[in-house]
Amino acid sequence: MQRSLLTTAVPLVGGILFTLLFAGEKWGINTVFFTGFLLAVLTIDQPLRRWSTEGCITAVASLLLAGLVVLHNTGFAKFCLAGALLLTVGMVHRERVRFLVFGLLLTLRDLGRAPVAWVREVWPKRHDPSALIRLRHAHLLLVPLLLFGCFYGLYAGANAQFARLSASFWSRAAAWVGNLFSGTESLYFLVGLLLTGAALYRSEWPLIIAWKARLHEELVRRRKRKVGLRLHNFVALKNEYRTAILLFASVNVLLFLVNLTDLLYVWTPQAAESAYAMKQYVHEGTYLLIASILLAAGIVLFFFRGNLNFYRQAPLLRKLTYAWIAQNALLTASVALRNYHYIHEYGLAFKRIGVIVFLLATLTGLYWLYRKVRYRRTAYYLWHRNTWSVFFLLVLTATVNWTRLITTYNLSFANERVDWTFLLDELPERNNAQLAAYFEVYRTAYPDAHELEKRIIERGEQYATEQAMYSWLSWNWADAQAVR
Repeated sequence: MQRSLLTTAVPLVGGILFTLLFAGEKWGINTVFFTGFLLAVLTIDQPLRRWSTEGCITAVASLLLAGLVVLHNTGFAKFCLAGALLLTVGMVHRERVRFLVFGLLLTLRDLGRAPVAWVREVWPKRHDPSALIRLRHAHLLLVPLLLFGCFYGLYAGANAQFARLSASFWSRAAAWVGNLFSGTESLYFLVGLLLTGAALYRSEWPLIIAWKARLHEELVRRRKRKVGLRLHNFVALKNEYRTAILLFASVNVLLFLVNLTDLLYVWTPQAAESAYAMKQYVHEGTYLLIASILLAAGIVLFFFRGNLNFYRQAPLLRKLTYAWIAQNALLTASVALRNYHYIHEYGLAFKRIGVIVFLLATLTGLYWLYRKVRYRRTAYYLWHRNTWSVFFLLVLTATVNWTRLITTYNLSFANERVDWTFLLDELPERNNAQLAAYFEVYRTAYPDAHELEKRIIERGEQYATEQAMYSWLSWNWADAQAVR
């Protein structure tokens, strides 16, 4: 009975708590409270000692990201926190799941099942024996409620001050409940109910379990017992090997010419390109790099998917593959260098930082691709390692206050090169204090100083007015420093 009451009440508490914390508020210290609550709910069904290592990692990352939201309050930290919480719900409940993609799929399934599971707890089927037991014990609440009402009436009649305060409390509670199920508050309540229900109601997905059972990280050589099939497979394997040698040799030569061009026109100091050319290359070249790297990984996965890994002449093919991976890494470095020159010319921006993060993820992916070929691993090994690498990279990226860093770096340019339109219109208003301090020092360097000062003051006042609309639940360090 206690278990049933707990599983019925906790999702309601989660919905109400989420509404109280976030309705009419922005993300701040309230994220720490709800993250802690959600992790506590996870321990109801799965004690902490039974959590998997992967579940503990994502849970710790969620707490860290909640703290980073309070510290920096960047949109990227909020995005990473939402993703980490979704992953934690899936990873904690399944000790057999180590792949982040499986954990996310299980969480999404639980989010869809949570309302159904909760309704079944509240209105169970008649033939359910546990439901009949709960209904029989429901009358036990009747006598305490009646006595509570009697004593409440006596105390309210004897104490006018208590009667006035309690009447005010009930009127506010009724108004809040009315708001809870109307308008925006109902959406907040639903989100809290879904998240808490997904964390509480454990479900198994046979499809994921069966899929996971078939996935292994080490390749196994497949042998054919019949002589005819064995000879046919050997001939097919030899032809595939020749095709792979021809393909990897030709693309190595092609990529060598591309990298040689970059070495001549990007890496040498005397071959600096114009800012516009760098801008075009960084914007368009990054997408082409994504396509080429994905194509390269796909080709490697295709040829090293099976017995070609165990072919006696495979060392030559491996060397060509290593050379191609290394050349792709050099191509990535060339894009990084162009992005560096572009930042040096135009300043930092969120998309340029995104390019850096993507290039780091690309280099990490090439490293795991190299290990997959060298140690004869499966495609699952590559996906498993890459998803965790990207997860850690995103968490690490969220530790930086990018708004402050971008503002500081761009203000380090010469006065005539400071892009005030970008700093005032494209970045969040919490950089206003930095802009005001800088402008106070270099006011005389700008002929339109009066207009700039007016915009900075108006922007700061508008920002302070917006922050005053929120309660202490929205408090975060970055905003507190910006409006003080």
